[in-house]
Amino acid sequence: MATNETRSETSRYDELEIANGDVVIYDVDNHRAWIQSDRTVTGEDMA
Repeated sequence: MATNETRSETSRYDELEIANGDVVIYDVDNHRAWIQSDRTVTGEDMA
């Protein structure tokens, strides 16, 4: 398993689709850091 020093910033986060279709994105280093959404947007839409 990668440590904080060897893991790239993009591999620090993972996603999980739950049964109702929502997506949970979470920080693999901090189990209390997560966000859940039933909608998606592109990065361009957020800028």
